[in-house]
Amino acid sequence: MAAMKNNYWMKLWFDILRDPKMGMLPDRLWRRVIELFLLAGQNGEDGDLPDIAEIAWQLNKSIPAIKTDLEKIAETGIVEQKPDGSWFVTNFKKRNAPVENTKRVKDFRTRERYKISNENVTESEKKCNA
Repeated sequence: MAAMKNNYWMKLWFDILRDPKMGMLPDRLWRRVIELFLLAGQNGEDGDLPDIAEIAWQLNKSIPAIKTDLEKIAETGIVEQKPDGSWFVTNFKKRNAPVENTKRVKDFRTRERYKISNENVTESEKKCNA
């Protein structure tokens, strides 16, 4: 088994709830995709997945079951197989790239404004209902 990198989290985007690629998957494969995202994150920053035997071991599934699932998921474009036979999560690197400081600060300020705006609405509604 390959040595694990020091990655302990990854981004999971809200868009996944509205992504037709994910939405069309049966629940079992939807779960498998999330597990593959986690394995890719654990394996590094490029989205590369461990070899099929390691995936099977980590997920407590058979090698044929993992091969079948990877092939079905590949039909959606969520994972791809490289010419050498290894697998990777297609947009993992792009989706998990660091956010620039200016964007992170802007997003934080937007969330804070939204939170303050909602607090004011809630308070005025409570006063009206009292």
